[in-house]
Amino acid sequence: MERMYRFLLGLSKTLMFIVASFSLVFGFTTETFKNSIDIGFIAEKNATEDYSVYINSDYALSYEFFMYEQDSLSSEKLAYQKPQTVRVLDVGEGKWIYAETRMGKGWINADSKDIYIEHFINSYKSARKSGEEVLLPPGVYPVVTHGEGDWYLTSTEYGDRWVELSSLPLSLELEAPAYDQLDGYKSACESFAATIALNVCGVDVEPAEFVTYVPQNRTKRHTSNGKLIWGDPSEEFVGSMNGGGYSAYPVVIEKAVNDNFGNYVDAEDITGAGFGDIVRHVSAGEPVLIWFHPSGKEVSTPYVWETPAGKVINADYGTHTVAITGYNLSKGTVVFNDSLGAVRRELEWSFIEKTYSYTGSKALVIRKLEAVQDKTLEANNR
Repeated sequence: MERMYRFLLGLSKTLMFIVASFSLVFGFTTETFKNSIDIGFIAEKNATEDYSVYINSDYALSYEFFMYEQDSLSSEKLAYQKPQTVRVLDVGEGKWIYAETRMGKGWINADSKDIYIEHFINSYKSARKSGEEVLLPPGVYPVVTHGEGDWYLTSTEYGDRWVELSSLPLSLELEAPAYDQLDGYKSACESFAATIALNVCGVDVEPAEFVTYVPQNRTKRHTSNGKLIWGDPSEEFVGSMNGGGYSAYPVVIEKAVNDNFGNYVDAEDITGAGFGDIVRHVSAGEPVLIWFHPSGKEVSTPYVWETPAGKVINADYGTHTVAITGYNLSKGTVVFNDSLGAVRRELEWSFIEKTYSYTGSKALVIRKLEAVQDKTLEANNR
């Protein structure tokens, strides 16, 4: 046993001497050889200050990546792959590695950090959702930097934009009723959309009841001193819901919902919400009302009047309100039951966004109160 111990001690000293000698001759560090010996071989190394990779070793790629036929970005792309650990078979110039992946062998640029966005997504000038929103289509985007959480700064045709990746379902549709406003309340789309949203949240109410909670036509349309005088859509439904009326803005519907159903739901004016915001609400079971023009065209000459208080209203007289209850991120679409005929519709957000933005990006979310949700869960679990 003592002879064996002396033999092993002598062998260890010999190995350390060899390591030190190689370090002096080739400029490698003792730590480099330690790592190589630990995994059972002496590796070739291609290293820079912040990057090192060893032939016949495993290398973890934390970003999505392309696999190429040759060690050049201009060569044929063989596959696009998710993050994984690959087996390095060879190294090239720069940060190119030839590796065994889940989808076969190929060249990978280890310096290239791309993300694959498989659905439409909102992008921003900052990670705090500030600045103009730009809707990015599905595709591969180079990563400039990784921010907090799921935020990434990506390089796009619109310049560097921040995106927040999430694990939302690619498509989702809440169960929702359908009503036809053309049968009695031809101008009451806001009330019909609110009724649909309330039912989605578990409130049993019909359109004929909800319209009674919305003030309407308190200011009759008339002319005074050559000016058209009419109501304020931020305070009431302007005109008659039975036909010929204009609209009521989110704040009016918000008040009607909270005043009459506040024990069950909460309505919140989220004017300015973008596609991503709407999708997140719907994915949480919260329908969103939006105001837009179903033709997809902006009105060149708005309908203008003054309120009795002298407030000027510039209105798109064709504005329509629907409750968004579904979406498909792969197609960039939203789903709603249209009260103009009680028809389910699925439209591209890019089509809706034109007039949604033009009319002020008016939106209202209705969500079931947490206390009510807890009671519902308790009842379902009995």
